[in-house]
Amino acid sequence: MSARVARRLPVVGVVNGGKAQTLSLMGEELDRVRRGVWFRFAGVKSAALSKRQIRDLLMSEGAPAEFNVPQRLWRATVEDTVDKIRAWQQSVIATEVHPRIHSHTTDDAERKRLLGLARCGRWCVDPWLSRQCRNAFTPKRPRSRRGGRIVADNCSYDTA
Repeated sequence: MSARVARRLPVVGVVNGGKAQTLSLMGEELDRVRRGVWFRFAGVKSAALSKRQIRDLLMSEGAPAEFNVPQRLWRATVEDTVDKIRAWQQSVIATEVHPRIHSHTTDDAERKRLLGLARCGRWCVDPWLSRQCRNAFTPKRPRSRRGGRIVADNCSYDTA
């Protein structure tokens, strides 16, 4: 049995059965990593943390040892997931919170301050803005998809 593996480049290769099974198991483990990061870091308390701070926090807790994947793949998956969380938060803020900010105040300085806090991820500093963001995030909580996707950083692996 052989499986086809698609790469980011438009190159597709045939993989033998043993390698396909190994990649499938790694993809399942990395899905567990993604679910854990989404569950733990998509909230208010971690909104101002950078992906490096989140990765360092997980490393200090020994999180990579819990998963049966190489640490480089674990790290790339964590960073990719944090990027997706931030993109999701920014899209919800842009579609839901920005109109509320514009209707909340007519003062240009206050509006600019609130928009700046929302843009840079420090929205939990202002109580009104924090409540608006939490109310916008709650019903739109995305589900992490199980795709068996393996994210590899471009510095570690040859793509040729």
